[in-house]
Amino acid sequence: MKDWKLKWVNPSLILYLLNLYLVLFLILFLESCSSTQKILGPNPNSQHYVDLTKKYFPDLPTNIQKALFFFANLDKRIDWLALSKSRNGSPRLHFFLNKGEFKRINRTGFDKPLKVNDFDISPGDLNRDRTDDLLLMGNTGKGNRALIFFNNKKGYFYRPPKKMIPKINPAMDRGMLVDLDYDGDLDMLFTRKSSAGAKTSNSVQFIVNNGKRGFIDRTSLLFPKITNSISGLSIADYDGDQVFDIFFLNPNGKNTLWINNGSGKFKDVSSYSLPGIPGKHVFADWADFDQDGDNDLLVATTSPTKRFSRFEGEYNFFLENDGRGHFTKRSLKLLPRYPSTRVYLLDADNNDIPDIIIISKKGVHLLIGHGGWKFSDETARRLPENATFDEMTFGDVDGDGNLDIFGVDRKKGVGKLWVSRFE
Repeated sequence: MKDWKLKWVNPSLILYLLNLYLVLFLILFLESCSSTQKILGPNPNSQHYVDLTKKYFPDLPTNIQKALFFFANLDKRIDWLALSKSRNGSPRLHFFLNKGEFKRINRTGFDKPLKVNDFDISPGDLNRDRTDDLLLMGNTGKGNRALIFFNNKKGYFYRPPKKMIPKINPAMDRGMLVDLDYDGDLDMLFTRKSSAGAKTSNSVQFIVNNGKRGFIDRTSLLFPKITNSISGLSIADYDGDQVFDIFFLNPNGKNTLWINNGSGKFKDVSSYSLPGIPGKHVFADWADFDQDGDNDLLVATTSPTKRFSRFEGEYNFFLENDGRGHFTKRSLKLLPRYPSTRVYLLDADNNDIPDIIIISKKGVHLLIGHGGWKFSDETARRLPENATFDEMTFGDVDGDGNLDIFGVDRKKGVGKLWVSRFE
């Protein structure tokens, strides 16, 4: 039998292998930490807004009354437009391209002041060319008129050669572009705040987009009459069927909920789906506040009904969704106890939990969400100042994936850009 002898490995080789193993372990560990950091992203607690108006808008218009972020061209950067008033009170539109800072577009198709009052603007891609067109509404002195302007993909706007929109009820004072019949084209939904001077009892007009065939009035077919005035609306899927429904706000009464059958035909389900809370309701926005998979609502009022208030000064309240489009009121004393005109829901700190911005007569309030209907008021810590804005528009101006804010103070005619930062 062969005599086997035990051979000892050189100790220096063992030490070398152990050191190599340790180095490989450290490399893998550090890469793992780096990947985890990338997945986790920046610390949500460090998020705040910085006033960078002068940096991004060296040529900001004066006497601003309204502002919107939109896509004027194909470069994927968010652009900006503003409505101002000239010295004689005529409205004027200004368009700016985002080139790292916002540069004015000189040829826009709107080089002269518009001969209308009470102007309303809704951007949207009507012809599916990846740039935003405009739906404009204005009071001509003989009622309101709606006009479409197409974008040439470079921020120049022109009227279509043919008359594309049916006659709009002159009492309608606001319009928006939204695909309510789920055919891939943007439709037009018009509403009115008041029935004064109206030629019809319906406070809604629904114009369906038939693609190249133009637009057809389908109000009588798809919308039963809504006789109460409408101060605002919030469009989302409220009953879980993956199609848009509409929550209408009543400035002098109870709000209403209209459920979409999937083809753009709506039914009023308010009597058994909404709590009957009268008041001067002016604005609402939706989000899944409790993260249970359905869309809830936050409603702002300027004058609540005391009999339906849980506490003194309940100007803002939630409507909690049970997942099937039935809502119950939920109160939170942390919400501002002042007359409020705007509420906006967003994920400010990028942690997938809805946060709240409310504009009240005392300024702007920021409430950070922590899930399960829990919030903290972080206005002083995260906002650059407690400004008195009338409205806001949201867009990612610096391309970092986080929403920035442009706020407008109509009385002063000024606007400010607040950019989101994590540092």
